[in-house]
Amino acid sequence: MVIEWRGTGASIHHYQVYRRSLDGEDWTALYTLPAILDDQDLWYEFEDSGVTNGSYVYGVSAIAMNFTTSPPSPGLESHVKETAPIEVP
Repeated sequence: MVIEWRGTGASIHHYQVYRRSLDGEDWTALYTLPAILDDQDLWYEFEDSGVTNGSYVYGVSAIAMNFTTSPPSPGLESHVKETAPIEVP
């Protein structure tokens, strides 16, 4: 599962990626990514390779230079199902 988001362009120190189960209330912090100054035209990316079968919601918070934290962004819903390799003749 790959999560992408656009930089805010504000004075951001870093971004925090979160995940929770679709029916859960508690966010789990997955990854911290340093921000690049004046990043409003940049896209950030995180790949969640540790996810298992299930339904999840992902969110991203921006942490300012003074370390105030925004709430996680509106969640992105994801459904992960077991897949089998495809055989090509």
